[in-house]
Amino acid sequence: MENDDLSLYLMALDRDGSYRVAETLKQGTYETTEVVYFTGAQGGELGPFIRKRIERRRGLGEAYRSLCAAQRGGRRFRHLPCVYDVHERDETLIVIMEYVSGATLQDEVYRRDASLPLTRELFPPLCDGVTELHTEFAPPLIHRDLKPSNAIICDGNLTIIDFGIARTYREGADGDTVPFGTRAYAPPEQFGFRQTDEQSDIYALGMILYYLLTEHTPSPEAVRLGFPELAFAPKLQAVVAKATAFDPHARYRSAEELKQVFLKAAAASEARAADPPRNTKPSEVLGLVWDVFVALIWGICIAACISSMVSPTGNIQDYPLWLRALVYPVAMGLFFTGIAYALLDKRWLRRHIPLLRGQTFKKGLITGLIAVAISLVLLFILAAVAAYAIR
Repeated sequence: MENDDLSLYLMALDRDGSYRVAETLKQGTYETTEVVYFTGAQGGELGPFIRKRIERRRGLGEAYRSLCAAQRGGRRFRHLPCVYDVHERDETLIVIMEYVSGATLQDEVYRRDASLPLTRELFPPLCDGVTELHTEFAPPLIHRDLKPSNAIICDGNLTIIDFGIARTYREGADGDTVPFGTRAYAPPEQFGFRQTDEQSDIYALGMILYYLLTEHTPSPEAVRLGFPELAFAPKLQAVVAKATAFDPHARYRSAEELKQVFLKAAAASEARAADPPRNTKPSEVLGLVWDVFVALIWGICIAACISSMVSPTGNIQDYPLWLRALVYPVAMGLFFTGIAYALLDKRWLRRHIPLLRGQTFKKGLITGLIAVAISLVLLFILAAVAAYAIR
């Protein structure tokens, strides 16, 4: 009822002459977003509110009309902002809406770091907000610009914002009027010749899920390789891959379905982390035996390096202690460590050491060979230093 009274009050005002602009939040080619206050005849103010001025010639902003009409009709939405007034002036759409304070989803991830518990907290309400857009309007509203900066967390509630390029789904249309969107989160069809629909927002949700779990903006390379950073949680990796499938028909059919599948995968991943599987394949047992053998040889080599430093023989006795320390425990130690790391099987280590979960045998081999190369360069430099030191 309070919102209805406010709407009547706003309609009674001179719509474009009673605004005091407190701050400009965004000024783009087609849209300007401002924080405004409504000033009455006696100097009293209401606010703050958000005012958006959108260029109509680009066909943008129509979703705000749908939101405003639904809310004036008595509809209330948990994850969508209140839109109080929408009108046109000089080929510009003017939108007056609720000012939603709080931190963006992107800010929350930066402040608290990406993790599965944080994702369990933030991703389901985001899906619920998209479900409201897709199921509470006929035809559905397609946001088309879902991304971490377009969701705000305030007092434990999540609100989806920025509907400038949102549109209604048109049955039978071949494509969208305007191909806008944020490239990292927008689906391929949004930049092609196919009309966007609910599956387009599902794609963006999948990309946001990847961001929540990794704090990395999704790249074409990550998509092409099947999101290797999520290899530590195969079920979640599969959820992200399906949500972001190139073919829209291969994605989840709704945001609600995606939410439920995510919750099941998250629970399974947490259970696996809490109680790692005890059944080890025979090949992994052999790999562990090999790792132990490599570790023993490495230990013998390191012991020999330390012995050469402490009890030198031959010409080595002429080296100062600091130089022997650099040559043997440091340079030679790095050489043997690089070889050992390259030869390790690592499967058992990956299962029990979180830092190694993304290390495949190939990556380990490359890392080890890089260490060997660095040690050889260091040995070459130290040999020159040694020749100078014993003159």
